[in-house]
Amino acid sequence: MLQIRSPGPPHRSRVVLIGFDLLERQIIDRDGIPVGKVDDVELEHTNDRLVVAALLTGHQALGARFGGVLGR
Repeated sequence: MLQIRSPGPPHRSRVVLIGFDLLERQIIDRDGIPVGKVDDVELEHTNDRLVVAALLTGHQALGARFGGVLGR
């Protein structure tokens, strides 16, 4: 399981488990309306660190996790 540290002061940072803390969590828009669930996370390599570049949702993002005929 991949772990990332959340941004913030060193005394307040914490480890974020992508599979536990992000995947399948509800996405809420700025008006408080649920718009979907996180199906995948896109990471970007920047300055020798991995950062979350995007939270992906929908059947195309979810399909890659299943693989095979079902995933296509």
